[in-house]
Amino acid sequence: MISSTFNKKALLVGKGSVSNAQMEMFVEQMYEEFNQKRKTAELEQSDLTDMQEFQMLEQKFQNIKNTKK
Repeated sequence: MISSTFNKKALLVGKGSVSNAQMEMFVEQMYEEFNQKRKTAELEQSDLTDMQEFQMLEQKFQNIKNTKK
């Protein structure tokens, strides 16, 4: 049952149907999913950065090698 609003959002009246323990489990699962995606994205970005740095070093090496011929 909704009877009032806060910041233009409806507020529930009553205690609701989800216990605090259920809410904590749900939030923990949601955070774990988010955290795993965040870590994966960070690793992918790190790999990309490493690859770009490697390619730049490889190009510098090729340039030095070609100028010494």
